[in-house]
Amino acid sequence: MPQSPRVEPPSGPRRVFNLGDALILMAAAAMGLLVLRGDDWFLRLARRSEFWRRAALELTGLSAWSFTVPREWVVESLGRSLAEEAAHLVIVMVLALAPAVLWMRLRRPCPRGTALVRGPGFAIPLGLVVGAVGWFLFEWLSDSDPWAPLVPLSGVAALWAMLPVPPWKLEATWIDRLGRVLGMGWIAGIWLWSVKYWIA
Repeated sequence: MPQSPRVEPPSGPRRVFNLGDALILMAAAAMGLLVLRGDDWFLRLARRSEFWRRAALELTGLSAWSFTVPREWVVESLGRSLAEEAAHLVIVMVLALAPAVLWMRLRRPCPRGTALVRGPGFAIPLGLVVGAVGWFLFEWLSDSDPWAPLVPLSGVAALWAMLPVPPWKLEATWIDRLGRVLGMGWIAGIWLWSVKYWIA
């Protein structure tokens, strides 16, 4: 039975969270919020929040709608819209924070060689950045180039080729924990996005 990676003490000087890291995170979060605003996410949230309130009242029997709708339709519509908006929020913010975490991991002091590459604070945000760039290239080339689907796949293959076996070297540092949080956020966002289509 495979064993989970063991958390090791930091290799080299401990990376301390400082004001520069806080400013990088704030700038990345602001960029993510700007993207959400450009996609009208906040406007949709305001409109859908009223539907969520009415649907919750309908399902709990506290306030019935003026027209008759099947209960299954209310549940499906409520779940689909909640999953869609939550997935949009999580995916955009994770992709906005990934370059920031990668930048912070490369700031001094940082480990060198395989100790750097095998850490979640480097490998996970790098994978997200490579995957996002690959996907944008795929979208850009998909109308004209038959080899376009290979772009994101080659990015993932190149990333894993950089990682020695075993791939992870977990360290008890805030930057590696932040990388793992990004990875879990990405998985949660993809799961929510798939729930949207599963309910539909």
